[in-house]
Amino acid sequence: MSEEQQARTDLASAYHLAEYFGWSDVVWGHMTFRLSSGHYLTHRYGLHFDEITPENLLKVNANGDVVGDTKADAPAFFQMHKQIHSGANTAVVLHLHPPHSTAVSALKHGLVPLST
Repeated sequence: MSEEQQARTDLASAYHLAEYFGWSDVVWGHMTFRLSSGHYLTHRYGLHFDEITPENLLKVNANGDVVGDTKADAPAFFQMHKQIHSGANTAVVLHLHPPHSTAVSALKHGLVPLST
């Protein structure tokens, strides 16, 4: 199995695990995987995490252009992920909205310690 095919399989599996654990938040979370070729894999905007497969992941170049799929645009979040990937030797970036952390972030004082 090639590096890209393994990465596609692993990333699609990560999306399914996030769905299983309830971290999908409809279509608003996202993940990216940086390949050694300098390209990135991510999901097509609008897909639910349980709809993502190795075959429908997008391959994006460093400029944010989708490679090999003329019907898709790179998701807007890609530029943010690209900056995180470039700052360190980071292969995977995840941006998720687990319901408990989303609820805590909506509180006026956030997470308040039980003791000082």
